[in-house]
Order: sequence, then C-alpha cells, then structure tokens
Amino acid sequence: GTTTVVGVLVDLLTGTVLAEDSVMNLQITYGEELLTRIAYAKTPAGIRDLQSAAVESINKVISRITATAQVPVSSVADICIAGNTVMSHLLLGQDTRRLEQPDPNISRDPVIIRARSLHIGPGTDAYVYILPAVSRFIGGDAVGDVIVSGMPALQDLSLMIDLGTNGEIVLGNADWLASV
Repeated sequence: GTTTVVGVLVDLLTGTVLAEDSVMNLQITYGEELLTRIAYAKTPAGIRDLQSAAVESINKVISRITATAQVPVSSVADICIAGNTVMSHLLLGQDTRRLEQPDPNISRDPVIIRARSLHIGPGTDAYVYILPAVSRFIGGDAVGDVIVSGMPALQDLSLMIDLGTNGEIVLGNADWLASV
C-alpha cells in the first residue's frame, strides 16, 4: 500500500497462514501521498528510486515472514501483489504521469512476471502476479478485496468499502459490479 506493505505467507497445499507481517512503505521518503510520488517519478531516476524502495519494502516483508515461519525464501513459489494503481505502476517502473489525467486508459490485464526480474525475494524462482486495476482510482487492491470477499459469486447484493488511500467502494453481486 501507499503507507504500509503487508505480507501473508500461506501454505499453498493446506491454505494455512504460516506468518504475516508488515513494514512501512519505504517510498514515504519520497512523498507521503500519491501525487507527491507521481511528481517525484517524472524523471527516470525518480522512477528507479521509487521502484527500488517498493522492492526493498516487499523484500523486508518476505524476509520477515519466511524467518517467522522458518521457511527458506527459495521455497516461496508464488507472490501475489495487490496495490492501488499508482503503487503497481511504480513497482513495475512504469511512467505514472498519465495517471494525473482525468480519464487515462488503464490496462485491466494482470501482470505476471518472474520475481527475479523485479529483484523480489532473493534466491526465489517465483512468479509475481500483480492484480490488475480497473481505473486510476480502482486498483488491484480493490480487485483483490472483491475476489477475496466472494462478491462475484454471491446472489445477494453486497457492498465492499476499502478505506485506504483512494477509498474505493464496490456494490454488486454475481450479475453485476459497480465501483466508485
């Protein structure tokens, strides 16, 4: 997230949560809020700084949860990342200037990439799955919330509110979903 990076280590065979931990997002050094980070990222060096800080934050969490669970980092098979649209762009080293526009075209495709290509999880051959955004304000974090809540499978009307940086709201059920 913008302020905090949270990680949960799950045994994929049993579904058991082995450990969870969090650290302050080290990007805070470059700005407390998204607009300041977007401004800082207007140069290639700024994008690199913010990407490195995100990766370092993620690696700290991975190191802490694997140590707590006494699991070697090399045993991490998959990493799923759900962040707001700006955070996902910065992690991938992508230009964020268009996110300042009123209605930018945002890819709704998930990103699947090897962890080593992002320098995530030293020694791991894991894949990183970055959940897609829906718009500049409805990011992969909200998409993850909807998936985990089971809203797309429910017949009853449901409301999901994510009170993070953006404050996403999703209303709907198996037939339709609307977000603001």
